[in-house]
Amino acid sequence: MRIALVVHHELVGATGAAGSTLTLAEALRSRGHQVDVIGTEIIGRGPARLDAFRFPSSSARWMRRAQREDRYDLIDASTGDAARLTRREVSSWRCVLVTRSHGLEQLGVAARRAGAQRGELVLRRRYGLYHAGWRLSEVARSLRVADAVAVLNDDESSWVTTIGEVAADQVFRTAPLAGEAFNHHEVDGNSEFAVLVTGGLEWRKGSRDALAALVRVIEDYPELRVTWLGARPGDVDALDPRLVSRVTVVPSATSEEMVSLYQQHSVLLHLSRFEGFGLTVLEAASHGLAIIATDIAGPRDIIGEAGILVPVGEIDAVVTALREVSSPARRAVMGAAAHLASRRFAPDRVVSLLESNYRAAVTAKAQARA
Repeated sequence: MRIALVVHHELVGATGAAGSTLTLAEALRSRGHQVDVIGTEIIGRGPARLDAFRFPSSSARWMRRAQREDRYDLIDASTGDAARLTRREVSSWRCVLVTRSHGLEQLGVAARRAGAQRGELVLRRRYGLYHAGWRLSEVARSLRVADAVAVLNDDESSWVTTIGEVAADQVFRTAPLAGEAFNHHEVDGNSEFAVLVTGGLEWRKGSRDALAALVRVIEDYPELRVTWLGARPGDVDALDPRLVSRVTVVPSATSEEMVSLYQQHSVLLHLSRFEGFGLTVLEAASHGLAIIATDIAGPRDIIGEAGILVPVGEIDAVVTALREVSSPARRAVMGAAAHLASRRFAPDRVVSLLESNYRAAVTAKAQARA
């Protein structure tokens, strides 16, 4: 197939939506598809801070031109990127238009508003103007005009089909592709009680919950070793000096370094407040780590009953979970279950399912236009 992947980001780096899109493009090319990736370079000159505002108009112009010139069989565009198109014109195209979620914005805004209501963060007044206002209307429009919608989890599917008013037969599930840190082999598991915490010290990543739980358990387990991935040197120490000698901070890691981190730890503590998917959870599960994560879409869809899911903000539940996985036998059982659960999202399986959904969308549109 001739495929275009459109994403409202600069096409640099190996993380986030841009990195995920570039990884997918390479995987599809390896299977013989012609794939172009379109990012913010189509906007042209102008202040970078306005790229988010300008991109939907630029992407609509680009897609219309690509359609007229019959360049692609399918255009897969991230949420909001097709907001300037209409359902009527897309229906007339031979080319299929897919709107793809990289983490549905409506659910992210709902999580932040809930956090603000609990007093965990303060939202600026302008938050409701763009991120929780205009941007959400662009996302909703891009969902409605598409021939098909790709979502990441059950919560997104429910929102898109009920509130978003997209027909259920137009929605399909997908996942971002795990990179080189995904383990394709069997695992023996690490017997040491060693916890890997992920995420920067910010509200969305649940960092204060992790700190509060670790402070309560770390002195009870002298053998416990903790590594915090994503924080800056001194951050954890500044927030709670009791953790100075027990927590190793790793600001960032390459794919090779991530493999080493997974192999050196037996537990993943991932207390994010909002995720579209959660590649770190998937990668850690593939290495046989016992997973403790918040009971949110993403981690819930990846590991289900194979890990311990704790309610958002419930420190007591996190402490109980950490004490539970202090048992080597419990860690071994959970790690084996997590490894098995990760098989569903092995990159080859994800790409094969996506190809199948692409072909079904192309066939359905051809039949509808016949």
